Amino acid sequence: MVPQEGELAQELLTVKVRYKLPEADASILVEYPITQPVPVAFVQNQGERGTEFSLGLQTLDVQQAAQDVERFFKNQNTAVPEVVPDVVNRRLLFRGSGTQFALTQDELHRLGEPRHGDSRDFNFAAAVAAFGMILRDSQYRGQANLDMVLELASASKGEDLTGERQEFIDLVHRTKAILERRSEIVLIDSLQQVPQDQSQTIATVDGKYQNLLRILEVPADRGHYGAACDFGRWDGSEYAGQQDLPHGYWVYVYPRWYIWGDLAK
Repeated sequence: MVPQEGELAQELLTVKVRYKLPEADASILVEYPITQPVPVAFVQNQGERGTEFSLGLQTLDVQQAAQDVERFFKNQNTAVPEVVPDVVNRRLLFRGSGTQFALTQDELHRLGEPRHGDSRDFNFAAAVAAFGMILRDSQYRGQANLDMVLELASASKGEDLTGERQEFIDLVHRTKAILERRSEIVLIDSLQQVPQDQSQTIATVDGKYQNLLRILEVPADRGHYGAACDFGRWDGSEYAGQQDLPHGYWVYVYPRWYIWGDLAK
């Protein structure tokens, strides 16, 4: 889908995002105007079916190009994306990952299709647009998420002479890490409200472990193990100032370690 007019087109064609990281004093301005969209464009994720793209062809036969792309991925012994020929509009409808799409572009160019010089620019701009929509919780974000933004931006980074594209990718990574930490904090707050008997049930890891041997209060371990961690077998006898500990399977559910004697059969 190439945006032509309307509110969605404006949102995609001019992207300005000023984003202040909660843990920093400075803010970052991301501005990416697009004046001439090319036939390659980002289309929102459709449920679990992957990210969709559209690729216009100028010289190659559409039917044959679809077959050649499928053969290319089969020869690579990798997952084959869905490529549907649209003969009427002389384009390929593509459903797969951003990396697969970039490989498809390279293969079509090898087969003789002229490369659209700014197709990678457009795809990278689409990643920037999706990032802005996620930050604003836009109604147009569809199923877009930060993992999709990272995949699309990384696949279309190209030659980054100024380093600005890598800066954007790093920004998305930092944003993702911050949101994950916030989710961890929310989970820890929730676990603090859970009675100990329910916490012990959680520590069985859906019934994986049984025969509780010892409980250790170690709230400081959340910094290393997070809100919960299935550490597995450990045969040490001293930890966190405690001695003569039994050998067993360790599970951390903030703020306690649970040492289990057996795996459930």
